[in-house]
Amino acid sequence: MFTNGIAITAEPQRVIFAQSIRNVEEESILIPEIAQKYASALPLMEFKAVVVNLRSYVPFEEQDTARNFITQNLLYKGAWQSVGEAPLRASVEFNYKLQRCPFHLKVMEAALQAENQSQEITPIIMFSGSFSYSLNAENKNDLLASLHSAINNWQSDLDEYQSIINNKFLAQVPQQTLPKSEYNLETSNNTETNSLFAMSA
Repeated sequence: MFTNGIAITAEPQRVIFAQSIRNVEEESILIPEIAQKYASALPLMEFKAVVVNLRSYVPFEEQDTARNFITQNLLYKGAWQSVGEAPLRASVEFNYKLQRCPFHLKVMEAALQAENQSQEITPIIMFSGSFSYSLNAENKNDLLASLHSAINNWQSDLDEYQSIINNKFLAQVPQQTLPKSEYNLETSNNTETNSLFAMSA
């Protein structure tokens, strides 16, 4: 990771560009431009997809409150929730078909340890979303243009991601906001190898 908070990870079938955007001005979000420069520097690369991934979390004061957010708001109540000796822990995945691309969202209960390495644990609900753009073009120039177009949608993706979470999921949780958000760009040659927090192209 660089001192500006940007991380670049190279893997066999993809390159991941990641940047935390908490308290970051829009002009300081650099990875869309970095990803485009990377793609332009490799014009012969056969990119298959661009996936813009975003993740954020909402903290809760009590573990039960975070758990109940899923079990009482997102799941149908039933006897199956009382199986076992401990409270049910669940994650829910949603797949949406948007006009410009598919959108996948995972909502899960998690825990966050304090940065000072103390024993303090904060229960959270984690939201992980991905906008997946398939790249289909007959020649390299059109492929690169399609890739750049997909990356240029990052602001629209971010706005829609925040709108869906705030207006569709958190509307019933007063005074909760998205305190942290991470925007990841990954470029990959194989759409089957997308990871949860990556953008693949």
